[in-house]
Amino acid sequence: MFKQGELLNGTYKIIENIGSGGGGEIYKAYHTHLDCYVAVKLIKDNIKGKLDDRAEADILKKIKHSYLPQVYDFVITDEGDVYTVMEFVEGMSFSEHLKNGKTFTNAQVIKYAKQACEALSYLHTRKPAIVHSDIKPANIMLTPDDNICIIDFNISSVLSEGGAFAVGKSDGYSPPEQYVKKNKTEKAKTDKTSTITETEILGETEFDSFEEDTSITVTTITEIEETEAVTDIVGEEKEETDITPEKSSSFASKMIVSKAIIDERSDVYALGATLYHLISGKRPEKSTDGVTPINKLDTEASYGLRCIISKAMENSPKKRYANAGEMLIALENIHSMEKLYKSFTLRNRIIYALLILGTAFFSVLAFMGYKRIGTENAMAYKEYTEKLVVLREKGDEKGFEEIYQKAEAIYNDRLDIHFQKALFLFEKGEYDNCLSYMDEIMRNHPEYTDDAEMADLLFVHANCYFEKEDYSSAIIKYKSAIDKKSDNGEYYRDYAISLARTGEPDKASEVLKRATELGLSEENICLVDGEIDFVRGRYEEAEKSLLKCISVSSDEYIKQRAYILINKVYSKTGETAKNTEILEKALKELPEERLYSIYELLSQCYLDMGKETGENDYYLKAVDIFSVMQKKGFGGYRVSENKAVAYYTIGDCESAKAELNKMKEDFGENYRTDMYLAFCELREESEKSNNKRDYSDFLKYYNNAKSLYEKEAEDGMTDMEMQVLTDTYHQLKEGNWF
Repeated sequence: MFKQGELLNGTYKIIENIGSGGGGEIYKAYHTHLDCYVAVKLIKDNIKGKLDDRAEADILKKIKHSYLPQVYDFVITDEGDVYTVMEFVEGMSFSEHLKNGKTFTNAQVIKYAKQACEALSYLHTRKPAIVHSDIKPANIMLTPDDNICIIDFNISSVLSEGGAFAVGKSDGYSPPEQYVKKNKTEKAKTDKTSTITETEILGETEFDSFEEDTSITVTTITEIEETEAVTDIVGEEKEETDITPEKSSSFASKMIVSKAIIDERSDVYALGATLYHLISGKRPEKSTDGVTPINKLDTEASYGLRCIISKAMENSPKKRYANAGEMLIALENIHSMEKLYKSFTLRNRIIYALLILGTAFFSVLAFMGYKRIGTENAMAYKEYTEKLVVLREKGDEKGFEEIYQKAEAIYNDRLDIHFQKALFLFEKGEYDNCLSYMDEIMRNHPEYTDDAEMADLLFVHANCYFEKEDYSSAIIKYKSAIDKKSDNGEYYRDYAISLARTGEPDKASEVLKRATELGLSEENICLVDGEIDFVRGRYEEAEKSLLKCISVSSDEYIKQRAYILINKVYSKTGETAKNTEILEKALKELPEERLYSIYELLSQCYLDMGKETGENDYYLKAVDIFSVMQKKGFGGYRVSENKAVAYYTIGDCESAKAELNKMKEDFGENYRTDMYLAFCELREESEKSNNKRDYSDFLKYYNNAKSLYEKEAEDGMTDMEMQVLTDTYHQLKEGNWF
């Protein structure tokens, strides 16, 4: 125990003891070198040896995330005590808030859930993966700026090949796999000299037959040469207990020593249990005792949130979300679940009313247009729609189409699956195909009259025109969407931006005011402000708004749009270096599905920087971007051409020709391919002495380019590069080079 004022390692001045976590005592201290407060955690004896066995110190010190504290230091004293030093997080834990009677709205819980999933997903995707292993309200802080911060990392939370082991448990939040129980067929002996020789993992029979290669293992008392964490027998309400070999015999009749090997799904359960408590105000029962389903509680939880919590808290790990990243996808698409639920509820009410009126069952079927209505079909359809969301997010075209066909075979008159397909086409950048598809759906399904659903479809329709830069058509569709649903701030956001881009910033400002009244978020307001200032030529103000948007936004789509617009700002002001820097940041921050436009813009910035500085490194960076785009399937003729030209510009004609010849194989004949091959030959020959020059290959490529150009060129079209090549040809001909 430290006393107030003691100095640890000559650097950390102890202020006070602020509690005890799953792994050890925690102190608030003052960092005398950095002039800031830190949290110092004394690691308990039963796990501190693991620090030397695995290089967790270095792994944990590399953690950097908005919703996680920074790990500054690990200190080992002369006495062998181990301390972690972390960033001190201001605020109160959710546990304290709950004890004070604070309640949380559905929207707040969803917001905090997304932030927690972002943090846990970050941990779960480290190499090796990191499992927190003790998620609960006491270990999640709510900061003064209304964001969360997950605290109290356990030193044994880094996953090895076999998984991480749990250093403790928290009843109500820990998953079933962190508990063990007495063997059903052999009772433990009760005399003090006996040992328990067999234990049973909870779950072999209790939750859906764990897979045989489950990562949960049990160690008996007789194997306790190494001190380990202890979990209690099912039914015993005891605090976490440290047990040593000397005490083992006296505990033999009551305790089973276990080494619960856990993985990412254990964190998913604990987070689900924490959300359960936040939204209901009721701490969930111990996972081994049977938890009251969230659906049976009188809570503010929406249908979507209840579904997510229920799945996260499945007894069987294999039925939960595989990791926090998968859970985050569900939260990001929670609106789809809500819409689906409302639609099913309305449909059920209609069916019930018709039956009460005495309508025959088969008349109901005919009225609804279904071949069969029942729980199986409804649940299958619900499962398909949820899968469509995940497959759309992944960009899995083949998988999406397969599930779409299955869903359509059940209910082909439902708008939600068509909405998902429209979104899929939109997010792939197939705007014309998306518009054609939506027009076809509208023609074939005149029965679609639900204003809210129609508004969403019209919004996607408008966004297609927006991305095609047909802002006048976009404005018409945004207006139609607003007529159907006038309380969605995002409709007003894009309506305002379209007005700004058609040269009506004053009208755009009026629309933004209305959106703000509807509760449009700060990130969206900043985005629209940036658009309006950009149109007005107030580039400094636009830059400030867009940088703020990028800083505060957790919405990847909004961030992407802000990055693209700030690229335009810097292009207008001629600040290529700043442009390059901000797009490099975007490349690191945005997910893969949002990077196509960033790749294009950044590659152009590298080319521009190469021109401005004369440094070949920038051209090579552009080449790297083009190669990534090709590898990820973002390529096309234009990307390959730009890559070849970049090589040509730095004088690497060999690589340029290799790329151009590959283009002939991939894309067929094109005059520009032969044109650049001719330029490469021209450069290579010009570097030779006169008596060694041979322009025969140049002539071959030029003649082919000229022939194709005359066929491909549109009326009145002039390609200046082709004109330069033609002039060079005539000069060489006049010089009798061929």
